[in-house]
Amino acid sequence: MQYRNLGSSDIRVSEICLGSMTWGTQNSEAEGHAQIDCALDHGVNFIDTAASELELGTEVLEDILSVYRRYPIPF
Repeated sequence: MQYRNLGSSDIRVSEICLGSMTWGTQNSEAEGHAQIDCALDHGVNFIDTAASELELGTEVLEDILSVYRRYPIPF
């Protein structure tokens, strides 16, 4: 995976971003976890949660993403 700095910060993000807008609407929670697992296994550390936050709410996203706290995901 190739990485780039996020803006002018020292935070490195993958060039490929995982979109989450289908979580909870078109996929089950288990399918969402499978998507995250696959993305992390391939070096993706950039997850776009903007649309999901509007659809699902912050609490649901926190529940889904909290499983992955062991990974260095910058918040």
